[in-house]
Amino acid sequence: MGSELLDAIAKVRGGHAFTLFDEEDVDRVFGRDFSLITTPLAYDFVADAEAASDWTLIEPFAVPLDGDRISLGASALFASRNNGGIGALFEPLEPLAFGEERISEAAVLRLAYTTPGNKRIEDRAPLEYQLGTAHQIDGVMADDLGVFKMAILRDEILALDAAAAMCEGGQSAEEALTVVGAAQTRASTAAMQLEDPGLEVEAQLLSDLATLVEAPAPSCAPPDRYLY
Repeated sequence: MGSELLDAIAKVRGGHAFTLFDEEDVDRVFGRDFSLITTPLAYDFVADAEAASDWTLIEPFAVPLDGDRISLGASALFASRNNGGIGALFEPLEPLAFGEERISEAAVLRLAYTTPGNKRIEDRAPLEYQLGTAHQIDGVMADDLGVFKMAILRDEILALDAAAAMCEGGQSAEEALTVVGAAQTRASTAAMQLEDPGLEVEAQLLSDLATLVEAPAPSCAPPDRYLY
């Protein structure tokens, strides 16, 4: 079963798919979470976000880019305990001061979906940036705890990209290790300060990645390693 099948399932109204690695995953999905995976919350979901006039979209994470906006859709939405997320990096055209107490509208989110009762809902919401309050660790700063965690996870994405570039010959192990090490340090610091088990897992993943990168013969999987 490969990505083509997963993509096909995702396009079927009410379709749902999982990757199960061991017996514990089977128990979790078909035991604890069975009621969640068989009860759609909404159908035909579409959403997009566009930067406000005085902000600009820099980069999306785990969400497609559609011109100058991010856009995504799903045939069905289900509740989940997995704490996943998607994100996008927006940047103000003019620098913002954290000491200033005001709200800046960074982007506009538009979404539409059909309820299980077959009612079509359309909504619009501003994505606001609250100046004057901040979570900050080693240069990573955000006004909201969820956004702050996403910023830490963005570091992890950059670290994985650096390791992949090393495996493909695009950069040296030393360059990759600099990126991975910085991400691991920030994730470990954030996990300790926030006492967050989820971030502890990510910090350990980055630590393991650093070990692989700095090995005398860096461990790189063959190109088809993740085809299944």
